[in-house]
Amino acid sequence: MVISRKRFRKRRKSDKIFYQLAKGSTIFCIAILVIILSSIIIKSFGAFNSSYVVIETKKYLNDNKDLDIDHVLLNCFENPELASFVKTIISKREIGKINNLKTTRKIYLKLTSKYDQYIRNNIKTHINENDITYINELAKKDAISVNLNFDFFINTDSREPEKAGALVGIIGSLMTVLISMIIAVPIGIITAIYLEEIAKRSWIHELIEVNIANLASIPSIIYGILGLSIFIIIFNLPRSSSLIAGLTLGLMVLPIIVVSTRQALRTIPNNIRDAAMGLGASKLQTIIHHLIPLSLPGIMTGIILSIARVMGEAAPLLMLGMVAYMANIPESVFEPATVLPIQIYLWATSIESGYIEKTFAAILMLLIISIFLNFIAFWVRKKYERIW
Repeated sequence: MVISRKRFRKRRKSDKIFYQLAKGSTIFCIAILVIILSSIIIKSFGAFNSSYVVIETKKYLNDNKDLDIDHVLLNCFENPELASFVKTIISKREIGKINNLKTTRKIYLKLTSKYDQYIRNNIKTHINENDITYINELAKKDAISVNLNFDFFINTDSREPEKAGALVGIIGSLMTVLISMIIAVPIGIITAIYLEEIAKRSWIHELIEVNIANLASIPSIIYGILGLSIFIIIFNLPRSSSLIAGLTLGLMVLPIIVVSTRQALRTIPNNIRDAAMGLGASKLQTIIHHLIPLSLPGIMTGIILSIARVMGEAAPLLMLGMVAYMANIPESVFEPATVLPIQIYLWATSIESGYIEKTFAAILMLLIISIFLNFIAFWVRKKYERIW
């Protein structure tokens, strides 16, 4: 069949338009991604910086007892009004550091959130002209300093934004992931092996397959209700603990591990099974020594992606009461805890502007963890993948 020149040009034009649209869509998606990531990174920088007032004594102080802050500030600034102002802008938890002057003559005391926001970001909320005058005077004396501050990683949550950290959320997330994987991984892999390699094909088998596929797409909040009704109401497990969070999220990712493991097993040619059986291997030996090692890349990919989903889930945990303020590190899986997504939610809903930077820093941490886990999944698949 001869294609006319007009139809040929029309088809070439259509192809060119399609290619341009595809290229434009790709560029648009990349641009949006860059804008979002750049915004998060820029807004999170403040969580790793903090403003300090520099206390440098001019006279030797009494080393025989705890130092009095009023005496120390007056010794340093020699102006009663300025010394009184400095006392009001220092974070309450920093005052105890005054005793470090017994061994050194210069210390850095962190400022409260509103003054820190003014110095670093020029946010004048709740700052009056007299405060600005005193701050400028301190700056002229080189008594104001902005330094790196990694309290975000080593502190627990706090009612004072300048001292708040994500340590409880990090530990809670790790404990939750560990429990969920202990539950989901062995059960998911064994279930997938049974359904794919052992169970006979019947209407019950088909029904189970359909239900597992449906469970993988159920909204996560449903699993929160399931965890609330089973683990808290029926089994009376401790509310807000890492244990029920891990059990609930383990049930949530269980269908994902089952489906990914079955898909990995299906990629192995039947020749491998037939050859093993022909050499006298039993069904169990074939599965353990041949099928599982060969399908390991696909299984590991499903597990890693499940971990990433557990790390980012918040909705089910709201139903389990993990939305409370946590200032203490949980010493066991039975004690109240929180996770990073819940910590982000709590900081994002706070009226204190100082928590905004903490929120974006926690979001950035979750994104880095998610990207890292996805990279590992990609690397595992590429390194150990076999093309049959």
